[in-house]
Amino acid sequence: MNFYSYRFPMQKGPGILLKTLLIVKAAIFIICITFLQASAAISYAQKITVKEKEASLEKVFDDINKQTGYIFFYEDNVLSGMPKISFDVKNTPIKDVLDICFKDQPLIYTIAGKTIGVKKRQIQPVTAMLSPFLNTYFKNPVTVSGLIIDSATNTAIGNGVIHVALKKAIGTEKLTDLIIEKDGKFSFSYSSESPVVLNVFCLGYKAKILTIDAQKDTLLKIILSPAVNNLNEVKVTANSQLRLIPGGLSIEPDVKNFSAATFISTYLNFIPGLTMSQTGTISFLNRPLDVYVDGRKVALSGLDLIAYLQQYNIKDLTKIDILTEPGAGFDASTKAVINLSIKKFSNAGVQDIPASGYTTHDMYYFSNAFIYATPKLRLSNNVTVNHSNFYDNSFSSTTSASQPSLNSAQTINYSPNPQDNFNARIGLDAQISPKAQIGFSLLTSSVWKNTPYLYEIENAGVTTVIPSTVNNKSRRYNESAYFKLDMKKGTFQVDFSNIYLRYDNVVTNVLSSGTSVNNSTSINKNYYINSKQTWAFNKQYNLEGGFKYSYNDLSNTFQNVFNTSNNQTLTTYNEGIFAGYIQGAYTSKSFGLQLGLRAENTNLHLNNITTTIFHRDANYLNWFPNIVASFPKVWGLSANISYSSRISRPSYYQYLPYPDNFNANSINYSVGNSNLLTSITNSIGINLQKQFKNKSSITLMASKSYINSPDLSAPFIVNNSVVNIGLNGNQAQSYNVQLMFTQPLGFATLNLTPSFSRFAVDKSVLVYNNQTQYAGLNGTNNYSLSGSLNFKSYKGYNAIMSMGYSGRQYNLFGYNDPIGYSRLLINKSYLKDRLSTTFEIDDPFYWEKFSSHKYVNGLDIYSSNRPQNRMVYIAVSYRIGGLKPTIKRYDYQGDSRLKSDDAR
Repeated sequence: MNFYSYRFPMQKGPGILLKTLLIVKAAIFIICITFLQASAAISYAQKITVKEKEASLEKVFDDINKQTGYIFFYEDNVLSGMPKISFDVKNTPIKDVLDICFKDQPLIYTIAGKTIGVKKRQIQPVTAMLSPFLNTYFKNPVTVSGLIIDSATNTAIGNGVIHVALKKAIGTEKLTDLIIEKDGKFSFSYSSESPVVLNVFCLGYKAKILTIDAQKDTLLKIILSPAVNNLNEVKVTANSQLRLIPGGLSIEPDVKNFSAATFISTYLNFIPGLTMSQTGTISFLNRPLDVYVDGRKVALSGLDLIAYLQQYNIKDLTKIDILTEPGAGFDASTKAVINLSIKKFSNAGVQDIPASGYTTHDMYYFSNAFIYATPKLRLSNNVTVNHSNFYDNSFSSTTSASQPSLNSAQTINYSPNPQDNFNARIGLDAQISPKAQIGFSLLTSSVWKNTPYLYEIENAGVTTVIPSTVNNKSRRYNESAYFKLDMKKGTFQVDFSNIYLRYDNVVTNVLSSGTSVNNSTSINKNYYINSKQTWAFNKQYNLEGGFKYSYNDLSNTFQNVFNTSNNQTLTTYNEGIFAGYIQGAYTSKSFGLQLGLRAENTNLHLNNITTTIFHRDANYLNWFPNIVASFPKVWGLSANISYSSRISRPSYYQYLPYPDNFNANSINYSVGNSNLLTSITNSIGINLQKQFKNKSSITLMASKSYINSPDLSAPFIVNNSVVNIGLNGNQAQSYNVQLMFTQPLGFATLNLTPSFSRFAVDKSVLVYNNQTQYAGLNGTNNYSLSGSLNFKSYKGYNAIMSMGYSGRQYNLFGYNDPIGYSRLLINKSYLKDRLSTTFEIDDPFYWEKFSSHKYVNGLDIYSSNRPQNRMVYIAVSYRIGGLKPTIKRYDYQGDSRLKSDDAR
């Protein structure tokens, strides 16, 4: 049923009695027609069961919504002061239930699709109430119905809107907005001498404008053509399939099968190729990802990142972009990105989710996420406490025929003493105007542990056992804020972040000749401010530009009580980066082009005070272009061809020559090189994807990279110890090929991903301190095969089973044996999605990792590592309260993506 507003002036003079009788007769006729139409519209409704006693209308509406999916639409003050109602119905049509709800209430309701509109009953004078039907008596109402069809697939299009307006001599007069049903059908009635103008809007399609002048009931078939999406626009997908976009892949999450109490960190594991470990590492096809939320980088990792993501409800998530080749808008040192898009002001209510868990590493786990949301304000808070233990048992040995003093073996046996973690975050987002948003957040976290271990050294057949202890504690503080302004043709945004991290570490070795104590303290301060402006000129052209300044300051002190010759080391490291970028895109029906250019100027200062003093000052400016050409349909495929340039700056630890534990012929001793240069990587790639009618898909990603001055780490003999030295090579090349195959199986979706990569150094001879190192002519071959089964949701159960196998052959200095893993994760919701349980088991095969460097400078180096990462994870969360969708009228006419080619 739809509301119309007709106004016809009452005539005065003779014949008023006759016209009054005609009005009454016409009114009776229209009331009968209206009653029949309302009955027909409700006939298909579901049957529901409701039992309430002295309940508010809001409570009854919530019960109906949960059982049927119908959404109630009303203004804020409509239900204020309404009396409470009591009734008990079973398997009753929704129309009958609504009639009971609205009996003796000064309210009326209408149904359009899955939306129920509620408003106050208007009390009008009799003449004003009957005048809209006067014209109907002389001309019967005309019913216009029809179907919306996709021109490409000849299938129905649902979930759109038709704007209906009367065509006047000057302009038009709006009648109503019709919601198109899921099956693409629509219907409305009108009574007027004027033609009717229909504006048909469906997201992802070109809008269409029609003018009809129907003299009788009319059936229409409206055909819409798919719109050409902008390069940065999200494509709607189904069944959690990844779709090709410039620079990577995109997915629209299927959140309807997951409980509202299920955190994003659980959902991410169900995305093909994507994994998130309980230690907070997010990776895609074994590639670590930098995390962005709404285009803003989350400078957190590990448990801090998990705590941050847990502030979001699963239904806040709207899309996920995975960019394996990020554009110029991202840092040039970023290799891969996951960007989570969140809708902040679409839900209202109060929600609290306490969760607890247990793993073989977590003696206990507890978190509490709180959200208070209104249509213009969102307050979030999260607290996480974790008692965990992730440790390795490692063994290494080195033998040399030419230097017997190096013939030794060492074993480190860590005890299962866990570490304690605490995270707390509070955030506020506010919509200060219809176009402007602001937000800020504060986060604090700390980690502390006390781990005793045995350090065994064997040399010349004599084994020395050294009891050792590691005590460390870290504290982090993070403040961030943003301002966002939606403009007529774009968006202006400013982001700010400031991080303070302090890390204290004490390593104690109990030796026969005394006790060695290494004390080190690191303080890291990271600051950045970022601004950007986007312009959307039309559906074919858009432009984006921005500036960023980041500053990283790190100081480290090291003291060895036993070794007086190197009693204290003080190091300061400062890096400031000023960057600017511009990026534009053009899109047509059959071709898309994205061009970007980023400029970064880096100032670096390094100062180290030991027995000697050295420092390094560097300033370098680099330009990083990127280009992506997109072909939406080429021989039935989607294709992207890309070129990008990236930078790899030497890390702080590659510069610093200090040990972090006791050194006795140890191969774990790292030495830096103050002369290290930056590495520039130029890559070309091609991505191809084929989507089949049965919803299966194949995605191929292939790339080749040329690396100038690659950073390498190679073992050398320094002061009768084997150490790893950071070096620059001349040039290297890498190749990468990955294939993703997705196949629905009825009960599950199968995902298979084989991959192969190769890294080769052009010059295989490296020299350091008059020592020569041969870097393996054949380079390094990496291979992997991973697969998963995403089971369909069944009675609230969501499950995924995955396995993987990977290895590395002929690395720069030897051979690595393969590694395998497996995972089973089951999620189940109860009590109307309030209670959520998760069970996960990881790596039950207990794989052992080996590393063998054979005959390096006359040495035979062997090491093995058995990580204790077999894990059983059990978690339970409960949602108190809940967030409800806020109904907002969408401005379809103002959406530039929906402009019609027929519009004038």
